[in-house]
Amino acid sequence: MSASREERAASDSGGSTGAPSGGMVLGLTNMVCRSSSRSLRVRSTPTANTTMNMSSMRVKRPDICHHSWDSLTQPMVRGRPTSGRVACRRRGGDKVRIDSRSFAELTVDEFFGIARLRNEVFYVEQRVDVPDFDDLDRCGATRHWWIPDEEGVAAYARSVRLPRPERGATASFGRVAVRVDRRGEGLAAALVAAILDEVATEPVVIHSQSSVMGLYERFGFVPVGGEFIEGGIPHRTMIRPAPEIRVSAVLITDDDGRVLMVRKRGTSRFLNPGGKPEPGEEPAQCAARELAEETGIHIPAGDLIPLGQVREAAANEPGHVVVADIFRAPHPISVLPRPRAEIEEVRFVDPHRVEPDWSPLFTHRIRHLL
Repeated sequence: MSASREERAASDSGGSTGAPSGGMVLGLTNMVCRSSSRSLRVRSTPTANTTMNMSSMRVKRPDICHHSWDSLTQPMVRGRPTSGRVACRRRGGDKVRIDSRSFAELTVDEFFGIARLRNEVFYVEQRVDVPDFDDLDRCGATRHWWIPDEEGVAAYARSVRLPRPERGATASFGRVAVRVDRRGEGLAAALVAAILDEVATEPVVIHSQSSVMGLYERFGFVPVGGEFIEGGIPHRTMIRPAPEIRVSAVLITDDDGRVLMVRKRGTSRFLNPGGKPEPGEEPAQCAARELAEETGIHIPAGDLIPLGQVREAAANEPGHVVVADIFRAPHPISVLPRPRAEIEEVRFVDPHRVEPDWSPLFTHRIRHLL
């Protein structure tokens, strides 16, 4: 890194002599005195001596720390850390070693290797115009993933937990970089696969450089929204949806327009009657069977009215998305049925008065089909 203007000016100047008693002659173009409590900037020119009477002002001594590289101890330690993870992934016929640690677990040399690679790729090669390191690097939920080799760090990626959900996801990763002499070996793909193993049941959102979207599409990511500029480089937001659960659900009301809801034993959310299909079962057949099993209400599958298919977060399976085929009963019921099978409670609810114990599927999707 080049010296600052102040550092260059200080090194170019040899100072000057002839200061009067009790004073000091400045021959610096720009001198900065810094401390933890104040910053004093004094400007003068090399051709005009300026006298500053030090008896009339107090300048606090700056706090300056200096260490050799080997003596650095905080916030990282030298040598092998006592924690962290190592994953081995197969690339073709070879195994690739992948190290994974939090910031606090990194050794000084590991951090140096990571910083050097990120600097070479993002600043020197890609000329990114925004800061690379940020507060997420030091966050406890962040993992630093890299593939070591004899030269240091061959490839790197960072997985993070976003402070606010984006596109319904908080799991994300980025800063994917491969050293120029190791490209074309599948190292980036190995890192992505290792990271996704950690969040197998969660949706994941990333900002991909537009030129490398194909890498992430191989892992099930799909682009959403238009192209945008980030760090001076075209990007697209990409999402890998959470694992899907296929179900059928029945929308059935009473004479007053209230909706029949059920709660399964050991859960807290109320759902529409329904469930997962058995092998070879059509969605309408699944809906009719589940309705009869859970409530004792028998409606032939052919009489159910299809309302379409919707997607929403699962109520009882965190990290999953429900893909539901929705059917409506052909006529209302007048009596609240008795719970059966795994159902512990049934009730009628007013669909216009949202309750916190309703499933997201009913709250955000099904009730709008009425």
